[in-house]
Amino acid sequence: MKRTPILTLINWIAIFCLCLAGCTQQAKPVALTISANPSLKETLLEVSELYTQKKPNVTVTYNTGGATFLQEQIQQGAPVDIFITNNLKVIKTLQSQDLILANSPQPFIKNEIVLITPKNSTSISKFQDLTSDRVEKVAMGEPNNTPSGIYAKEVLTFFKIFAQVKKKAVFGEYSLQLVKDVAAGKADAGIVYRSDTRLSDKIKIVAVAPENSHSSFVYQVMVIKSSKNIPYAQDFIQFLSSEKALDKLQKAGYLRVDKN
Repeated sequence: MKRTPILTLINWIAIFCLCLAGCTQQAKPVALTISANPSLKETLLEVSELYTQKKPNVTVTYNTGGATFLQEQIQQGAPVDIFITNNLKVIKTLQSQDLILANSPQPFIKNEIVLITPKNSTSISKFQDLTSDRVEKVAMGEPNNTPSGIYAKEVLTFFKIFAQVKKKAVFGEYSLQLVKDVAAGKADAGIVYRSDTRLSDKIKIVAVAPENSHSSFVYQVMVIKSSKNIPYAQDFIQFLSSEKALDKLQKAGYLRVDKN
């Protein structure tokens, strides 16, 4: 009976030490590097600010570029913790080389393909109008090498006008750059991601591509197997599914993914 208080005291000391160790570990500075498409960066910065309020010891850095370029960096051993892309070909390549953690990738958010014009334009209201003689230049991604171009080609093929519009194409690498080109008057119209349109008040959306006119536009998020911060990377990905994060993403023009 006399030993019970001593044992209890020892137990409490042990628990205290474990808690202290956990707190010390949590306070250790952690730097997460996320590779993603440039069009995602602005919104992800806002989301990561919410996350670092919850985890102040974590610093989130974004590395942006085309999906193929980011894939090559990962293959060469770049210190990347999380990769976000909608390029299925790149994802399959990384999977085949065992560079992604076992439970990755996971569906993240969706986007839409839209047709934009300068704000004061009145001659274009649908994709079919791009064949009009009044339309001289159409900003779109290169249809063989860029995700935005591949989607644009699929949409134009759906409407059976790809060959006609291609002759008018002003190619760009990123959807965000295409928005800037239309805003600057370098093109009469552009085929871009909805999420990028919020970054300019000099353009307007005149049409949304039907969902069945192009392949699935779902961003996938994954943990890179060589990450030295796997628990934190997984925790950040879990945070991306929180209401706070999804609200930010929706306000930026992205759509939730039905995971059922």
